[in-house]
Amino acid sequence: EFEGVLSALQVQFETAPSLEHARRHQLRLRLRSLLADWRAKLLLDVAVFCNALLIALQSSGDEHERSCAMTVGPQLPFLLLWLPECVVSLVAYGWVRGLLLGWNGYNFLLTVCGLASLFVLVSSGCEPDAGWNQALRAFLLLRLLRLLRLLSISPRFRLLLSAMYATRTPSPPAVTPALATAPLHPR
Repeated sequence: EFEGVLSALQVQFETAPSLEHARRHQLRLRLRSLLADWRAKLLLDVAVFCNALLIALQSSGDEHERSCAMTVGPQLPFLLLWLPECVVSLVAYGWVRGLLLGWNGYNFLLTVCGLASLFVLVSSGCEPDAGWNQALRAFLLLRLLRLLRLLSISPRFRLLLSAMYATRTPSPPAVTPALATAPLHPR
């Protein structure tokens, strides 16, 4: 009788997830906790700051005297650090949230643009007048916006951000009852 009721209701029981699916899910959860850990975030923020310092030190010298290896060499480890960060975000959050939305999307876009400008810079012979050197620096310096997250530690800055967020849409002007009933042209 139970099978007859189930077939009449068209109810089917789901099969248990496979062991492989459960392992992938656990890996995603571990990677998400790693990305959310304050120590990992701090380590990546320190790397961003070191990258900015290195770019500032590089820009103080004469670009025409530098070789291609001296131009690209110091930036390559940072680009190779951002690439695994994007891969970890991809595995942990999936395609949409891991590569396209929020800070993950911003980091992914900067990483792809930085690697593309690096390849074009190297293939053009590292000419300092080509502009790709400045493009590479710009993409790496734009990553400094990541450090704005550190401002959220301050309670005052959080209050300012929440006030700005609350005022993001304009409110209609308030109409007082006295003005609403007053005639337009006084006699």
